[in-house]
Amino acid sequence: MFDVIDKDEAGVVKYHYVIVDLVAAYVSGEPEPGDDAVAARWVSEEMLADLNVNRLTRRLLWDHFNFGKPAGHGGR
Repeated sequence: MFDVIDKDEAGVVKYHYVIVDLVAAYVSGEPEPGDDAVAARWVSEEMLADLNVNRLTRRLLWDHFNFGKPAGHGGR
């Protein structure tokens, strides 16, 4: 779990995100966004490379699942 605070040029907070990464076992169905998200989907390693994903999330995916590439190694 970590947070990201996005500020504008004047240093005023625009967004404060709290990001919680979790591990779960896939059972069935398709992901659906709730009121906290615009979209939800399954993402392949190839698709991940083109997405704007937080560097800490990329590091977690690489370190624990050997999935994608961490920031600085072809990731964002």
